[in-house]
Amino acid sequence: MGYDAEIVGPRMNPDLTPELERETAFFRKWGYLVVEDALNVQQVETLRGALDETFVRRGETFTHQLLEEDDRFAFLLDHPPVLDRMKAILGNCVQLHSATARVTKPGEPDQNWHRDIPWPKDPEPPPYGNEPGQINCGYYLDQLTMENGPIVIVPGSHRAPFKPPETHARFPDEKHVLARPGQAVMFDGWLFHRGAANQFGTEPQSLPDVLPERLDEVPGTLRRPPGDGHAGERNEGTETAARRNRPVVAHMDECLP
Repeated sequence: MGYDAEIVGPRMNPDLTPELERETAFFRKWGYLVVEDALNVQQVETLRGALDETFVRRGETFTHQLLEEDDRFAFLLDHPPVLDRMKAILGNCVQLHSATARVTKPGEPDQNWHRDIPWPKDPEPPPYGNEPGQINCGYYLDQLTMENGPIVIVPGSHRAPFKPPETHARFPDEKHVLARPGQAVMFDGWLFHRGAANQFGTEPQSLPDVLPERLDEVPGTLRRPPGDGHAGERNEGTETAARRNRPVVAHMDECLP
């Protein structure tokens, strides 16, 4: 079966700068990476508008096929600040798997710990490699706080040969990632993670996520938490708007030769 060489590219792996080598090593060791300034101020505002309109139009907790909802999401498919880092880890041959949006309502409880890859972790990977099997990437549009449902991870758990517990019990080394607008958080699909409870009691929302992956899927997430006066956020003048937490998600599969 043939393939388009212009899509795959002449080389399977890119040349890495010293900075990318350090970031790749950190990701492989700990299973996550925070990308500073993944989005500029204008891009954050553009995505906020597109996400707001999508949720007003659909009014659903989950929005699948998100990239088909609005052309303003399209640039995330090959956005260099994230895609360059994903290629540094996965190689040049990746493809989109999916894009999904989720609304996290006020009073939403803690998620249980989980992984985003369905197959079991093999402590002895095959000779051609299988790690990471998937990378998630969340773009954040508002400031995450301990109250509005931040993502919680267990650094290094992507190497654990066992499943996470089906609870939201506290891990001694768990980390709440309090991302700010414009940041992106990449994490291995095998990493233990969960969404913390949204402790606000009125009408907050959690917007979509966008991801790429290798072999099966690579996700990324776009998060929109509350606009409560943090830098880069809008003040929409209502308690409801001030308690929003929104994300966007997409997946990319690696193309194998």
